[in-house]
Amino acid sequence: MSNFARGHQLKNPRKKSSRVLRVGSRSELGEAFIRGQISKAVPRNIPNFGSQYKWRRKLFSRIRNIDAVGGLTLIGSWSHGTAIADYSDWDFIVKLGGACPASSGEAMEKLFRTLQLDSERFALVDLDMPAICIRDPFDGSTIDLVPAYDGSGGDYLIPSLSDASWMLSNPMAHLAFLSSVHKENWWVRKYIMLLKRWKYANTIPISSLYLEMVVAQFCLSRQSDSVLADMIEILRVLCVTQLSDLVDPTSASPRCISALNSDLVEKSDIISKITKSIELLWLIQAADKSGSAADIARYSSELYPPGGEHIYNAKLPAYLTVYKKRRVTPRYSG
Repeated sequence: MSNFARGHQLKNPRKKSSRVLRVGSRSELGEAFIRGQISKAVPRNIPNFGSQYKWRRKLFSRIRNIDAVGGLTLIGSWSHGTAIADYSDWDFIVKLGGACPASSGEAMEKLFRTLQLDSERFALVDLDMPAICIRDPFDGSTIDLVPAYDGSGGDYLIPSLSDASWMLSNPMAHLAFLSSVHKENWWVRKYIMLLKRWKYANTIPISSLYLEMVVAQFCLSRQSDSVLADMIEILRVLCVTQLSDLVDPTSASPRCISALNSDLVEKSDIISKITKSIELLWLIQAADKSGSAADIARYSSELYPPGGEHIYNAKLPAYLTVYKKRRVTPRYSG
């Protein structure tokens, strides 16, 4: 039995489950490889203490001390428990006080200029709609600050992706929805991480929120005893729907979540990549049945090519790299 196949038994520690794969023969290697991608996606290096943690504490403290800032809240993958090792950035809502300006660009530029005054402390401050990006000098990760104003019913007004207007978003509702699905099906976060790792490995620019909601709704509707088969079905959903806008399951009023964060990306190119991945998964399934370890290894390396689009691409000196293995994710709010 190969090293990557040994011990990949994913189960709920709190209760018995029939969805436990015990790898003991070649006919199970393909399934084991797909499940192994989940463990590779789990972040192991959490900035929770040492110089990096102190740097971040000072950063968030100075942001909170800005006159217009009324609070700072962690959102996105790190708050959902679906962050991917070496890829997921840190997303924060920066709650602003006062009247909401007509143009979101005005609020963005004002906050950006304020942060630029401290550019020596805030390494590589950059403006990338709808967020202000700060590069962590310790590991090259990105901290994205999204300016927001209070809306109604727990909604936030955040900058639109397409123009200088505002759009409604409710990150807390998305987290609550994901948590409710997790109670019904504890595999949902594992599936999300599996699909996200595939997305980053193949440089597929699908919105993480879109992917999370698609996977969550899939887990509510159906699920087989095979992670490999479920991954095929999720990718088929993306193809059948042609990456059309998804009705936000957390919103009482009609609101859609876009699959793409940019109009410059051609959906046909992405769907072509998804179709290719489905074909590779079918080939892995066939190789699983025939027991061909060589074919499984070849198709698996094409499905999850090494490297991929690595977002932590800053060249940093070795003495600035702080890696502490700790599983507790810090929550910054205020």
